[in-house]
Amino acid sequence: MASYHMCCKVISRGQGRSATAAAAYRAAERIFDRRTGIEHDYSRKQGVVRDEVLLPRDAPEPYRDRSELWNAVEESERRSNSQLAREFELALPRELCRDEQFDLARGWAERKLVSRGMCADVCMHDRGDGNPHAHIMATTREVGPEGFTVKNRDWNDKALLVDLRKSWEREQNRALERSYERDRTPEVERSYVDCRSYAARGIDREPTMHEGPAVRAMESRERERCAAEGREYEPVTDRARENELIMERNALVERPSGII
Repeated sequence: MASYHMCCKVISRGQGRSATAAAAYRAAERIFDRRTGIEHDYSRKQGVVRDEVLLPRDAPEPYRDRSELWNAVEESERRSNSQLAREFELALPRELCRDEQFDLARGWAERKLVSRGMCADVCMHDRGDGNPHAHIMATTREVGPEGFTVKNRDWNDKALLVDLRKSWEREQNRALERSYERDRTPEVERSYVDCRSYAARGIDREPTMHEGPAVRAMESRERERCAAEGREYEPVTDRARENELIMERNALVERPSGII
């Protein structure tokens, strides 16, 4: 069943983070940070299946190189608490094939981020655990032929985030509809996404908690160990265990009367 997830976070130096490290991790690459002299090497990381850097028309062409882009971001910031990038984490519909999933994320980034003047670094992850998703790192400054200039404060507007969430719902549903029509999927088997909360939709269902990449990686490794050893998988982190309990409670609420 198609489900909606969009999470937007700021990558900030005040959090002890760097844009070069974040980009290297999401793309499973090696990036040398010219500002700090630190090499961030995540080239052994598994699960990155597609990636691409997207630029607005006036951006320098060398920024298509991921290392050049995020080093330029780091070098344009002087403050110890600078906001370096904005990251969007998007769940991708499992009903679509891998190429369709990437095209969906890439197209959304082009139309909703790059068209506003942001550089966008799109990385699609899929470890085969039923959780295909995309990480999109977007820049926070205006960019011209000579590089980055001023911060664009309009991109911090909450109304923009609401619009982006709604647009991600619309674009997923259009892609799903095309897929269903092509495959002649019966109406009763079609499902679509909704960016509203369960409460806003009048659904008596408890939302699960966001797990994050660290928890998901731990749980993925545990699934692999269980499969190799012939054991039944059980969550190993507190967050995943709590989500399993939430799903069990939701199943009890949704179960038709008289079925046990």
